[in-house]
Amino acid sequence: ELYQGFQSNPGDNVAHFAHLGGMLFGFFLIKYWKKNP
Repeated sequence: ELYQGFQSNPGDNVAHFAHLGGMLFGFFLIKYWKKNP
């Protein structure tokens, strides 16, 4: 997905990185919730 983001035009880049950022944010949010119930 990251490689594809670099290959696409700049408009697509924003969408790809926003999607990856959202996945990372959700992942850390879940880890945080499990640590702090």
